[in-house]
Amino acid sequence: MKTKKVESLQENEILALPVCTEEGEVLLPKGTELKREYMDILISLNIAEIQIEDKYSSYEQPTWLITETEKETNLNRIQKLLENHIYKERASLRSVKDLAFDLVEYTNKMDLDKVYDMLYQKTNLYEHTLRVTILSLLTARKLKLSKGQLYAITVGALLHDLGLRYITVSYIDRDLTLLSPEEMFEYKKHTILAYTVLDGKEDWLPEISKEMILSHHEKSDGSGFPLKQKNQKMECKILQLCDTFDCLISGMECRRYPIDQVIEYFLVKSENKYDKKAMTALFSMIAKYPVGTEVELTNGKYGIVKKQTKYPEFPVIMELTEADGKIMGEKVFDLECEQNNGIYRML
Repeated sequence: MKTKKVESLQENEILALPVCTEEGEVLLPKGTELKREYMDILISLNIAEIQIEDKYSSYEQPTWLITETEKETNLNRIQKLLENHIYKERASLRSVKDLAFDLVEYTNKMDLDKVYDMLYQKTNLYEHTLRVTILSLLTARKLKLSKGQLYAITVGALLHDLGLRYITVSYIDRDLTLLSPEEMFEYKKHTILAYTVLDGKEDWLPEISKEMILSHHEKSDGSGFPLKQKNQKMECKILQLCDTFDCLISGMECRRYPIDQVIEYFLVKSENKYDKKAMTALFSMIAKYPVGTEVELTNGKYGIVKKQTKYPEFPVIMELTEADGKIMGEKVFDLECEQNNGIYRML
């Protein structure tokens, strides 16, 4: 699988993942053979990048956070949950309880020692919500939080961006530092709006879940919003980390960046903004180089990531020739075992 800019697509290339609108509607399903008219439509909708199958796809062995079937089912449930709630029906929001229990059960079966591939197209509110919820649950499990905390974290993560349904500012793949003061004020209201809607009306919701919703843009150094709080409970810190991470790799509420740069940003430049234990837990499970990434190795060879090992920075690499990218037999470098070899850069 390869991420490719729409303007550089060629006819007859095959979609590796479905192309969706910001509302989650499928425009082109996985497996679609691209035609010129499809590419023109994607450009007109401002869809910049998509995932296509490449000649290495049959060799790749990705480890995804969630299966396509489970993803589709849960996205539909999340979309229904959030769309029904421009606050009209109290009963409509109670469906979050069943969804939360199901997601806790699903993630409880996931292996915490695995390293997961994160490779996405342009995001939307529903996919972002699902990924943040799963990442938050895995991080919480890694930190050995209680069952009650896992449930509360799930509820908070599922509803953390409910307030975005109440604002009019565009927030997909956008540099928010370029917003006007009026737009920034409108955007920052979304945390308070969601908390206000829920506080005192949804008394069945855990109080910590409401705190998570209000504080998911706070930072440990006090540089966040809306209250610039430094001291937060661990449930809040986990959501703050997982939400920001997914935003940066998917283009939700910010510009989209390559995953290796995002991980470097957290571990090197943002260590005082997020909880260190939570960062250690999360990034022990996230591949720095997702399957399908073309790389140059420190031994001068070129390759493509075939699968992950138990170490996020040391995947299994399939060797390619420098000149034409052809597979050289099936020679692989298992970087977990090769102490004198590693990834020099992504291509």
